Amino acid sequence: MRSGIPPWHMWGNSETLRLVSDGTGQIVNQSTQLLKVSYRRPETWNFFFALRALSSSALPCAFTATFKLTIGVGRSSVIIPAFEVFNFSALAAADFPSFQFSTSVNAPPRDNAAVAPFPQNEIRQIVSQDIQLECNVRYNPAIPGATGIAEVHGYFAPNVHVRPEWFTKVGLFPGAEGGQ
Repeated sequence: MRSGIPPWHMWGNSETLRLVSDGTGQIVNQSTQLLKVSYRRPETWNFFFALRALSSSALPCAFTATFKLTIGVGRSSVIIPAFEVFNFSALAAADFPSFQFSTSVNAPPRDNAAVAPFPQNEIRQIVSQDIQLECNVRYNPAIPGATGIAEVHGYFAPNVHVRPEWFTKVGLFPGAEGGQ
């Protein structure tokens, strides 16, 4: 029994972005929606994000990848505009390719007026039923008209993946987990 694409085919994606300066020396921004998870129940999710700066026709240059995360359960959702941010600066051609990745992020301080610093608020998992991940890549070349190429990656997987139908229909898995 298989109905459509297995659900986890939408839980990860990568995009290669070609960033072209408009010739005026302005910073170039390009956004892409990497993934959309619509699960039928709330789940605890692990994640992996990455930026691979592949090339630039102008040096020095800088790439910034900002991952915007929208999570929701039921009828409510929250948008976190800069859930993860990677910065990469290149001074020479030997700096390419570069690869930055993370499986955890640091949340902002819980008290922005505190005199004493709080321990870092590290996030390794999120709880959600619906997830959307967008990535905005900012390219800042030294020379107008320059081109840069970057890859961005985003992947989510449940912390523990137990599906109810595994116990009700022995051997029949709608996501083809049994290799059928």
